Amino acid sequence: MRTILLLLFCISVLLTYGQNVEMHKNVISVYGNTTFTRTISGYKARIVIHSNEHIKNKDITSRMSYYLTTLQEKGIDTSKFNEKKLEFSSSSYHDKGTILEFTTTSAEEIKKLLNIQFDGIIPVFKSYKMDIDDKTYDEIFQKGIEDAERKAKKMAKRVEKKIGIILSIRESPLPKSLWTSEIHEENFSVQVVFEML
Repeated sequence: MRTILLLLFCISVLLTYGQNVEMHKNVISVYGNTTFTRTISGYKARIVIHSNEHIKNKDITSRMSYYLTTLQEKGIDTSKFNEKKLEFSSSSYHDKGTILEFTTTSAEEIKKLLNIQFDGIIPVFKSYKMDIDDKTYDEIFQKGIEDAERKAKKMAKRVEKKIGIILSIRESPLPKSLWTSEIHEENFSVQVVFEML
């Protein structure tokens, strides 16, 4: 009985395999690729406030208060700061200090911030927030499909065939927003399966 069941199972597997081969033998699968650059929608800077033997005023609180007041006088919104004490203690060789993280959507505001420096207060640009909107996504998606179609036609021609309708599309995941330290082109890829005639 066990032998019969095993034989029936093997026949079933072979039939399924044969159906899959028949189903997919007249298709052509290609990847369409294109590049794009996101739009800047935000800026982030990190300000390290520390104390050492070369700094006269070693009181972190009073120096930070003076620094924030100066920024306000220059038109910078100090409510956009987020203090990160734990990050300072885990990454700095100084005994006392803190880290302030500043986030804004204004290029002018981040430039002002980076130009204001005091002894023991170091502002450093950290990253850009880069976005891709629906319109841009639709455009690069279409370019990816067009690139896939060109490749599929070229491959089909080599075997004296033509391509038919699109049977399936699988696109690469693409986050709408991300933070990055530099602006650069990104790659977009989409897998397209065409009918081959």
